[in-house]
Amino acid sequence: MEQPLTIDFELRADGFWMVVQNISAVPLASFTAAFSLPIFGLPIRGNATGARIVVSDYELFTSCQYLVPGKKFEFFVENELIFFQINPAEFKIAISTIDASGQGAQYTIAHNLNIYTQLIQTTIINQ
Repeated sequence: MEQPLTIDFELRADGFWMVVQNISAVPLASFTAAFSLPIFGLPIRGNATGARIVVSDYELFTSCQYLVPGKKFEFFVENELIFFQINPAEFKIAISTIDASGQGAQYTIAHNLNIYTQLIQTTIINQ
């Protein structure tokens, strides 16, 4: 089985987004994703200490029970300038999947988001 699930980041006009998608042609009966380092998102509402949501701890990554082919979750993480102040640029995600027939796959995605820092700097300079 190939890598049926992708977890990626997209730099959009309003900031960094995380995209989780079943890119296979078959349903996934379950999957888990373990991040090598925590990924922090927006501040927690009503929290005076400045605590932030830990995006990498979302239940989606620990107990997703069914994911149809092509299903995609997209969620805002943080403004791109703040993202790099509070998050590592390089980390890994260990993914384990089981498809509807019981076939499993385990693999690791290595992210290096440093490529986006040049894009951010170029955008700021050119505005």
